[in-house]
Amino acid sequence: MPHAIPDDALMLYIKLPRGNHGPGVRGEHLSRALASLVPVERLSFQEGAPQHVPGSLLQMAGPEFRPASGLTAKRHVGYAVFEHDIEAQRAARAARAGFDVIVTASRWGEQVLHEAGLTSVTTIHQGVDGALFQPARAVRRRFRDRFVVFSGAKFELRKAQDVVIRAFKI
Repeated sequence: MPHAIPDDALMLYIKLPRGNHGPGVRGEHLSRALASLVPVERLSFQEGAPQHVPGSLLQMAGPEFRPASGLTAKRHVGYAVFEHDIEAQRAARAARAGFDVIVTASRWGEQVLHEAGLTSVTTIHQGVDGALFQPARAVRRRFRDRFVVFSGAKFELRKAQDVVIRAFKI
């Protein structure tokens, strides 16, 4: 029999990665931001272990856009991050079957999913953590006399470096 979490209509249940690299950073920051808006409960869950969530559940959609097996909820919200539009197009059918809503981290991702036939898609931008990123207080050791734009991301279309280059051209 599945373990039932106590019902709370205002609670958002979150099953996102934890950690200080890639998906873990995304999971930590998104969970913290959502917790400032609504009560949240971060779930510790072993894949395949039956568990019922009485409200909305936010979890990674994963590479195949399928919810974690064993987890049931009143409303499944998938958080999808992908690098290539072909991945999303292939996974759109599974996303429709497994999630009520898909959330992406970019407008590009939202557009790709809409083009793949999904209608319940929205974007939550990751934004910048002002507690960590404070350029006005940073001590510059290099290029002190130049205006510098830094991109810590790999060069690809979804990271929008092309948009930054075009903006600087203007």
